[in-house]
Amino acid sequence: MDRRTFFSGVGSLAAAGAAAHWLGTDRTGTGAKNTPTVAAPLSSAHADRQMQAAFGLLPGSERRVVEGMEPPVYDLAYKLGVSGYDRAALAVLGYRSGPRPSFDSLELTINYRLDEPPYAAPYRAFRLVTRPGEGPQASLPVQFDIAVPEGGTLGMNYRFDPQRFGPQAWGAASYALGGFGLGPGIHVIAGLSAQTGLAPDLSQFTWGDASGELKRLDGGPVDFDYLCVLLQPARA
Repeated sequence: MDRRTFFSGVGSLAAAGAAAHWLGTDRTGTGAKNTPTVAAPLSSAHADRQMQAAFGLLPGSERRVVEGMEPPVYDLAYKLGVSGYDRAALAVLGYRSGPRPSFDSLELTINYRLDEPPYAAPYRAFRLVTRPGEGPQASLPVQFDIAVPEGGTLGMNYRFDPQRFGPQAWGAASYALGGFGLGPGIHVIAGLSAQTGLAPDLSQFTWGDASGELKRLDGGPVDFDYLCVLLQPARA
């Protein structure tokens, strides 16, 4: 990709316009084990491994986002960038605040690959900051598309409230999109539980009735702040 293609294509809503409605539809096909999965990061760093955000694929969502697609997608091990789908529609579905938000800051960046110097172009897809006396301030939901599996990577940086969790409660990671990286489905970035102070077990959750909303399988409250990112196969 060259600079002109990048700057004319970034933020394109058309290819991803249908993606955001998937949260809030029928919750079926969650699978027997309901175990969240996530690709191994290309790189990661955590100052305190006891204070890590949860990041995983919401169980059953990979089946839901490919349902009814043409050509059909039958294989749940399917990865973006094969079977004729050479793009991913990516939707950041919006930040949800818990009863006592744990994130002090959270940022998602898409690092588009270019075929000329500087060989990468960062695009900030989401940013959350907490200002004294104002609480969390989050950017609006956004949708766009990206070539896969070589179009770019997803970078994540976060810090938890240092007054509650200490100065070492931060983390960062980078993931490939498509190929052996992140595949179709709803990927959840979750903060720390207000009750336990630990990251939640995402196998206990499913998607809710509104876009970007989670629900507990047992009907209990969701006591953490989180962000949902949806990836869906697309074609140019």
